[in-house]
Amino acid sequence: MASATIVLIAGLWPFAHPGPTVVAAVEDPALLAAHVDFPARYGRMIELLTTSLRGPVTP
Repeated sequence: MASATIVLIAGLWPFAHPGPTVVAAVEDPALLAAHVDFPARYGRMIELLTTSLRGPVTP
Protein backbone atom coordinates (compact mmCIF):
# COMPACT_ATOMS: atom_id res chain seq x y z
CA MET A 1 0.00 0.00 0.00
CA ALA A 2 2.81 2.44 0.84
CA SER A 3 4.49 2.03 -2.54
CA ALA A 4 1.19 2.58 -4.37
CA THR A 5 0.61 5.72 -2.29
CA ILE A 6 4.04 7.06 -3.26
CA VAL A 7 3.33 6.37 -6.93
CA LEU A 8 0.07 8.31 -6.65
CA ILE A 9 1.80 11.28 -5.05
CA ALA A 10 4.59 11.23 -7.65
CA GLY A 11 2.04 11.18 -10.45
CA LEU A 12 -0.34 13.82 -9.11
CA TRP A 13 2.06 16.26 -7.42
CA PRO A 14 3.40 17.87 -10.63
CA PHE A 15 -0.15 18.55 -11.79
CA ALA A 16 -1.00 20.27 -8.52
CA HIS A 17 2.33 22.16 -8.33
CA PRO A 18 3.24 23.14 -11.89
CA GLY A 19 6.27 25.18 -12.90
CA PRO A 20 6.08 28.90 -13.70
CA THR A 21 5.50 28.42 -17.43
CA VAL A 22 2.58 26.10 -16.85
CA VAL A 23 1.15 28.45 -14.21
CA ALA A 24 1.23 31.32 -16.72
CA ALA A 25 -0.57 29.22 -19.32
CA VAL A 26 -3.16 27.94 -16.86
CA GLU A 27 -4.05 31.48 -15.78
CA ASP A 28 -5.85 31.75 -19.12
CA PRO A 29 -9.58 31.47 -18.27
CA ALA A 30 -10.03 29.06 -21.17
CA LEU A 31 -7.74 26.58 -19.38
CA LEU A 32 -9.43 26.52 -15.94
CA ALA A 33 -10.19 22.82 -16.40
CA ALA A 34 -6.44 22.16 -16.13
CA HIS A 35 -6.39 23.04 -12.42
CA VAL A 36 -6.02 20.02 -10.14
CA ASP A 37 -7.37 19.89 -6.59
CA PHE A 38 -4.53 17.78 -5.20
CA PRO A 39 -6.06 16.88 -1.80
CA ALA A 40 -9.39 15.88 -3.35
CA ARG A 41 -7.81 13.90 -6.20
CA TYR A 42 -5.33 12.17 -3.90
CA GLY A 43 -8.03 11.33 -1.36
CA ARG A 44 -10.20 9.76 -4.05
CA MET A 45 -7.30 7.71 -5.41
CA ILE A 46 -6.45 6.40 -1.91
CA GLU A 47 -10.12 5.58 -1.35
CA LEU A 48 -10.25 3.59 -4.58
CA LEU A 49 -6.97 1.85 -3.81
CA THR A 50 -8.00 0.76 -0.32
CA THR A 51 -11.42 -0.34 -1.53
CA SER A 52 -9.84 -2.51 -4.21
CA LEU A 53 -7.44 -4.06 -1.70
CA ARG A 54 -10.35 -5.19 0.47
CA GLY A 55 -11.67 -7.32 -2.37
CA PRO A 56 -15.16 -7.67 -3.79
CA VAL A 57 -18.15 -6.76 -1.65
CA THR A 58 -20.39 -9.73 -0.98
CA PRO A 59 -23.96 -9.37 0.21
